[in-house]
Amino acid sequence: MPKKIKETAPADPIEGTYVNYFKVGYTADVFVFDQFQVFGGDRPDLTEEHIRRCPRYRTITSPMDAKQLLKQLEASIAAYERHHGLIHDAQRDD
Repeated sequence: MPKKIKETAPADPIEGTYVNYFKVGYTADVFVFDQFQVFGGDRPDLTEEHIRRCPRYRTITSPMDAKQLLKQLEASIAAYERHHGLIHDAQRDD
């Protein structure tokens, strides 16, 4: 009979931080996701200097894991929209 592996949860809850601006870069080996808390200013008028002063969080992952993240986001957004209605794209003037 195979031995059961006991799953353990971290002692402390995972801390979350709100982000509302994203940049994605990549090399042959990794994808880099920069996430920012942008305050003030009109989105089209944001300058690189303004963004650089905002709190930033960076995630680095493999191309394979980045593709898995994309699939999970697509599935989660589709489920969200089925339940709550369409998410309107802030960049479009519909």
